[in-house]
Amino acid sequence: MIAMSTTENRQTIAIDQQKQQPYASLLEQFMDFSITQPFDFFANSEQPMKLLGAAILATILAVSTACSCVALTPQEAYDGAQWVSRVLIVSKREEIVSDFEQFIIYTVHYITVFKNIKRKRHLCTEMRTPKETATCGVPFLEPGKEYLLAGSFDDSDEPTINNCLQILGPGNIPEWKGVPSEIKTKLKAGAFDSTLQR
Repeated sequence: MIAMSTTENRQTIAIDQQKQQPYASLLEQFMDFSITQPFDFFANSEQPMKLLGAAILATILAVSTACSCVALTPQEAYDGAQWVSRVLIVSKREEIVSDFEQFIIYTVHYITVFKNIKRKRHLCTEMRTPKETATCGVPFLEPGKEYLLAGSFDDSDEPTINNCLQILGPGNIPEWKGVPSEIKTKLKAGAFDSTLQR
């Protein structure tokens, strides 16, 4: 009985050692790693290279798909915007150009335009934003509601919006009725513009 269990234990140990052999081999290669042959470890094994590639890809995707905005004061946001307006959202629809270019198109009515660097033209009644908040898009505006929006113009002179360039700070886009009264007063009085001319 004892001999049998010792034999079974030896078989179990032998099986465990066989299972661990690929890992032991990789560990030995890693331990022999020298500065004169920096890529031998990766060249002799597909698994570490796959893991390294996956880690690099995950890092690139995480960085490239995250929206990162600099915090701006209302004055800085106003100064950086090409247009600022009180806007009524009339409707919204999706526009898919490719897997990597997806937008929300808002049809809007401009109630009051506080700033427009293209003074000779009226603002287009359609504005575009990336479909995802991860790419700094503003896909959450609702038809029938009014908002204070700030944005820029694309190459076709059409207005665009993103989360970063908003008067009340990145991603802070309340309905017009929720905009602080001091901001409304400054906008109506042109006080944000007067600081640009100083």
